Amino acid sequence: MSSVVPRHMRLPPQFATGWFAALRADEVVPERVTTFQFMGQELVAFRDASGAVAVLDAVCPHFGAHLGHGGTIESGCIRCPFHGLTFDGAGQCVGGGLYAERGYRALRTPAWTARETAACVFLWHGPDRANPGWPMPLEGLDWSGWSRPITNAGRALPRTNLFFPTENIIDMTHFVNVHKWDLHRITVPPHVDDRGFMRAHIDVTWTAGAQSQRPWVRRLGQRINSPFQVELVILEPGIAMATTLLTEAQGALRVRSLILITPVNAADCNIRAVMSVYDPAPGRLGGVVRRALGVGLPELLSPFFLAMGTADFDGDALIWSNRTHLERPRPLKEDGPIVAYRRWSERFWPEGYERIAAVEKAHHLHVVD
Repeated sequence: MSSVVPRHMRLPPQFATGWFAALRADEVVPERVTTFQFMGQELVAFRDASGAVAVLDAVCPHFGAHLGHGGTIESGCIRCPFHGLTFDGAGQCVGGGLYAERGYRALRTPAWTARETAACVFLWHGPDRANPGWPMPLEGLDWSGWSRPITNAGRALPRTNLFFPTENIIDMTHFVNVHKWDLHRITVPPHVDDRGFMRAHIDVTWTAGAQSQRPWVRRLGQRINSPFQVELVILEPGIAMATTLLTEAQGALRVRSLILITPVNAADCNIRAVMSVYDPAPGRLGGVVRRALGVGLPELLSPFFLAMGTADFDGDALIWSNRTHLERPRPLKEDGPIVAYRRWSERFWPEGYERIAAVEKAHHLHVVD
């Protein structure tokens, strides 16, 4: 066996290149500053005069005040609490109060490229914040006939590498052992499609309460199960999509689940699900529900599926937060093409990552010594 570890098998970067769901869209409201962490940095988000989401570095370039602590919104710009300088959505200082224009116009704070879609705010993370390396992959997604996408705060994933969750999606045996699904058939094996996405299609049965640590919950849940087909697509390390087709007896509903993983800092991530439901034949029952409750059956079911999807991360989160990345794992045939996934994921590694990682590792060893 060669002593050289292939590049794609080494520890992947936490701060990869791509699009990431940094916030829920409803967290960014007019006339208010939202502070959050993303890729180890403090950022602020607000809505500009047109209502579009703007995201800037939180540090004012004038004297280092935090724009999110005491900062206010004035005419779609953010006002620094320290000296009253205002910055527009592009990070340009456009107002200086007592300061002369020729001075404050030279001030600028870095802006991030943001896209609002699927109930979330996505940020581009790459070498050029202003010019993404590729389009936001969800922007062309057809939502016609689907219920309005909904999401929640998600959950924290401490000590989790960004690439662990999406690597699981093409790991076929984990669906049985972690999620406790019955895997009947892999109808389309995991592969890279002509758009450069990783894709698979499986037939499974879900059973209520199967992951519970309480035996009585598992016993009760055995009476509630659902067979379904699911198409799995990994678009990027931080964006995956599962489209579930329920049986005719269940109304042939389709459930679209987005699985979104976002690094918060060098060690931790956040994971959230976005849920939407499509009813291909809204009939009498759907009409009755809408007249009685003011919403259709898909809108009624979306929160239920969202809660199920969020809870389904329970077993995964326990493993991811306590997992060690192995450069020489021993995958078996039934696991799925995990090595192929790692080769595919190299395209999201930032240039010079290994050199930076080596410097950080050497610095860490020096500090420890």
